[in-house]
Amino acid sequence: MPRRSPPGLRRGMRLAGTVSILVVLATLATALAVALSSARISRELNDRLVPSARMSVILADDYATERAELRDYVFTRDPAALAGYRQVSGRLGLVTRRLRATVGTDRSLRPLLESVLAAHESWASRLAAAMLAAAFEGDWRAAQAVAGGDLYRVTARSLNSKVLDLQGAVTSATDDSVNRLRILQNALLGSLAALAVLALALMVLGRLRVRRWLLDPFATLRSATALVASGSHGAPVPAPGPPELASLGRSVEAMRVALVDAMAARAAAEHRFRDLLETSPDAIVQVDVVGTVELINARAEA
Repeated sequence: MPRRSPPGLRRGMRLAGTVSILVVLATLATALAVALSSARISRELNDRLVPSARMSVILADDYATERAELRDYVFTRDPAALAGYRQVSGRLGLVTRRLRATVGTDRSLRPLLESVLAAHESWASRLAAAMLAAAFEGDWRAAQAVAGGDLYRVTARSLNSKVLDLQGAVTSATDDSVNRLRILQNALLGSLAALAVLALALMVLGRLRVRRWLLDPFATLRSATALVASGSHGAPVPAPGPPELASLGRSVEAMRVALVDAMAARAAAEHRFRDLLETSPDAIVQVDVVGTVELINARAEA
């Protein structure tokens, strides 16, 4: 099977450059996509989940403080407890609006938040309002009975449970986003490491390819031409390597063949001249300007 000639030097360089650029672009595109996803998750954490977690803790604390202050007022009749209850109740509207804004329209968190707010509204309208109404009428026993009744405990436990469900969902979503962010960051580091490895591999392969494709054939051609230059005119000059270098080798080989033919023709001409000189019936002598004999035939020597 005939040996397939290697591609041209320029074509090979263009191909290697194109492949290198494509690999780098693909790796950079992957790294860019990972970076954009990481930025999106970071914004989700900073703008929604972390504030939601913080506001849910504040909401739970305010609910607990609100119930505690109202019970203190009902059982101790301390006006300071009533003032504390009203202060916390007034602040709950702002906390609720902020929590709704941070949760937004999240399909997993928004229903839980609305369930919490509905449970609190039920407690406030059915139990807190009854306790305050009885206290304002001076019926402290009735107010205390509501505060110590089973309905109060069940409603308070239900509200606490719903708040815990909301906090657990926010924590779970936060953990999931942190894990996804960690995975993306690892992918980004992996992409950058892959880019470095690919660059190193391309450099090594390129060096090996250049050595095998260009340097070794050039060394072969140089050795052959040096051999011819030293006088070994019969040693053929190969045509190794890419077409450009092979073309140079063929040109040098053509010059060598022409040189060998010219030397052979010259030797043949000298041989014919010597035969004519020696067979001439006349004596032939050639001297230089100082009288040194340069040429003489057998007739002259006789």
